[in-house]
Amino acid sequence: MKTIKYNLLMITILSFVISSCSEDFLDRNNLNGAGEETFFKTENDANQALIAVYGRLQSGTFSSNIPLYGSIADNMLTPALNSGFAQFAEGTEAPGDGGAGIARWSECYAGIFRANFFLANASNVEMDSNDLNRMNAEATFLRAFYYYNLIYFFGDVPLLLEPISIDEAIAITRTDKETVVTIIMNDLDFALANLPESTSEYGRVTKVAAAALRTRILLYEKDYPSVITNAQAIMNGTYGDFTLFPDFETLFREVNEGNSEVLWDIQFSSIEQIGQGAPWDNGYQSDSKSAAVLPNLVEAFNSTNGLSIDDPLNTLYDSNFPYDNRDPRMKASIHIPGEQWGDLGTWPEYRTGSPTSFPWAPETKYAMKKYMTPETEAPNNIYPNGTNFIVFRYADILLMYAEAKIESGSIDQSTLDAINDVRARAYGTTKEDTMNYPEVTTTSQSELTTILRKERRVEFAIEGLRWLDLVRWDELEVVRTAINRSFQANIWPIPSTEIQIAPGLTQNAPWN
Repeated sequence: MKTIKYNLLMITILSFVISSCSEDFLDRNNLNGAGEETFFKTENDANQALIAVYGRLQSGTFSSNIPLYGSIADNMLTPALNSGFAQFAEGTEAPGDGGAGIARWSECYAGIFRANFFLANASNVEMDSNDLNRMNAEATFLRAFYYYNLIYFFGDVPLLLEPISIDEAIAITRTDKETVVTIIMNDLDFALANLPESTSEYGRVTKVAAAALRTRILLYEKDYPSVITNAQAIMNGTYGDFTLFPDFETLFREVNEGNSEVLWDIQFSSIEQIGQGAPWDNGYQSDSKSAAVLPNLVEAFNSTNGLSIDDPLNTLYDSNFPYDNRDPRMKASIHIPGEQWGDLGTWPEYRTGSPTSFPWAPETKYAMKKYMTPETEAPNNIYPNGTNFIVFRYADILLMYAEAKIESGSIDQSTLDAINDVRARAYGTTKEDTMNYPEVTTTSQSELTTILRKERRVEFAIEGLRWLDLVRWDELEVVRTAINRSFQANIWPIPSTEIQIAPGLTQNAPWN
């Protein structure tokens, strides 16, 4: 049973903890409300307040909306009605229009407010010092995670490290990204020193989650030597034993949650009395609010000989049978026309009556499959879907390590091993079994850069990392042009509603 849940009890408790505070940290309602004097009395009070810090993770911003970020890159396509993603993807969104941007901003600051509230008050409770340090480390990690989810989308953001008054909120300004990164890394140092290596309550963060977040931030900051060192610590078992789960497709199923590859995931439950479910299936294959996979992503999966489908030397690819002899991750991640899906029928006929059309997007016939299960998919409408969203997994550590080795010019056998471990797993084997997967053998930096970037795209397809990868590689404009989409800025607009409340906030170019 999943033990970290934001359930009805937590909602009741939180109404006392945060009083009248709205989801928006800049709202003019009282931001302090009841708390220190009326709530933090026992260790159980502190624990419930900590669970509230986790609670914001169950919003769509950090889970079921994540695949939609592929639509602001080159993986997916969303309709005009879908939370502002379509407008943002085309560069037509006004700063106050985008549901995605407003939701990310408000959800992150709601989490930061709760973390700061906890950190300001937990020490008032009499409890074992080790337990207090551990709980403070959890809240500190979560605050760092929320800030990470702000700075790489919005750039400079307000830095809040303690509860603030209404006047302070109205007068808030943006802090430069570099300063926020420094604070995040300090928070992660504290978390690493005080978090446990393991926990009996599945869902709480442990040391490896902090190590993974630190590694990812170091990569985004292009500190490649530090990426290598931090990734090696995870790979060498410093924070526990983690390995690639052998079956790529079922890695993302509820039945395999908490497997050897998961470093940290966001909790959902299929038991309504226990917690909240994620609407994975209903959101991506049904109506005008769903999303389609672009042909461009399907075409990115190589043939089983390791060659791209447009390579003139590729004798395995046959345009008459385009889905044969392809990287297994393609069919594991994407609904392909004609494939049987549980007892529902073949895609997309069982939904549309047509073998060639997606429900709302005639230009494509592909849909998201990763995180889906035929048992819970609409139109059966068996809710909720309890599949957790994986935030960090071991494959990402391996490919971040390989990228840092390549970018720093320190290519060696371990670089190839990291890529081949991930690639071989996709074929259901190990890197030593070179006859049954397309082994990477080149040590050319330029060739490995191309290989690594495609490997990340197909390995993490529909997991929300593509836009961030393209921004880091300075390739966003190139790929958007390649799919005949308007270039969309590599930074999100500050929600105009926030600027109206706090005039000291400035807008990002080109949105101002």
